Amino acid sequence: MKAGTRNGNSMRAIAMSLGIAILSAAAASAQEQPSQVSGNEPGGGPGPAARPAKPQRAPKLVSIELRMIQAPRLDVDEVFRESGGIAHTFLINEKTLGAINAMVTGKKARVVGQLQAVSKSGQNTEIKSVREIVCPTGYEVQSWRDRNVKTTNVVDTDDIEAAEDIMVPGNFERREVGTILSVSPVVDPTGTTIDLTLIPQRVRVSLHPDKPAAGRAGVGHGLEQPVFSTESYATSMVAPSGKPLLLGVCDVIEDQDGSGKAGENIILWILTATVVSLNP
Repeated sequence: MKAGTRNGNSMRAIAMSLGIAILSAAAASAQEQPSQVSGNEPGGGPGPAARPAKPQRAPKLVSIELRMIQAPRLDVDEVFRESGGIAHTFLINEKTLGAINAMVTGKKARVVGQLQAVSKSGQNTEIKSVREIVCPTGYEVQSWRDRNVKTTNVVDTDDIEAAEDIMVPGNFERREVGTILSVSPVVDPTGTTIDLTLIPQRVRVSLHPDKPAAGRAGVGHGLEQPVFSTESYATSMVAPSGKPLLLGVCDVIEDQDGSGKAGENIILWILTATVVSLNP
């Protein structure tokens, strides 16, 4: 019995020694291998099953071209007759567009404004082709005595008394004259149509005598004041990409050089918006 007990104790001691050795080897192996913890857990790095991030797609761009063409009303009516007339035309076909360009080439019509810009989808863009005009907004009546003007040409007091009062500008403001386009394009997921919100406008200036300003002796003064003429259009629409559209038509108050009568000429607003993708 004593010998059997000694043998049993020896077997248990050997088993415990083997178990401890196995556990030590497993711990050492675990330390040598990379961590399998998911990258989403605190302190963990990316595991072997982590997928590479997808590259971000480049934003879609929109090329926008606006042309303002002034032409005689009768000629424009003839050009659009086959397409049902101006009032029933939205998309401009190639034949009608070719006839309009032929009018410009033949000097029957002229381009009075042309703007082109590239905008990111969902971003507002404004483009201008203008010059600034400084114009007076208020006048003061001043006499020769109030101004205390020294002159060698007027020596007689009676001549000074008979001199007319003058109008002196008091306040000024700056006005932009030219063509302005503000547009916000949004490309649909398919890239075939564009949701547009735009405000194009054309501002002109001319000089005309304003109402007479009375002098000290009641003599009227013909005062030249700038007169601004504006043609503008504000709208929202869904436009097909790359197709020319008849955005609108407006009358011309008068030609810039003063020739012509009101209603003889009209302005065609022709818009072309095209999706431009930077993706390969």
